[in-house]
Amino acid sequence: MNISELEEKGVTEDKVFFESFSKGGTTKGDTKPVASNSSEIDSAEIVCTASGKTLTWQKGNGTILDFIVILIRNYLGKAKFNKLR
Repeated sequence: MNISELEEKGVTEDKVFFESFSKGGTTKGDTKPVASNSSEIDSAEIVCTASGKTLTWQKGNGTILDFIVILIRNYLGKAKFNKLR
C-alpha cells in the first residue's frame, strides 16, 4: 500500500511511519550484528522492546515481515486487520 492509498482511506500523515532494514552498520546496546548467509538461518528471536516480549521466527514462517503481519492479523482478527489495509 502506498501513501496515496493510505490518504484515500483517511490515514493522516502523523500516523504514517517508515522502517527500513539493511545489512551492516552499527547497533545500539550490547549486541553486534552477525554476518551470515540467510539460507543458513533456521530461526531467530525477535525482541519487542516496548512490551518485553520475545517472538520466535522460524524459516518456515516466510519472511520476518510476513511473520509479524500474520501475528498482528491474528491478534486483531481478520475484520479489524482488513480495515487497516
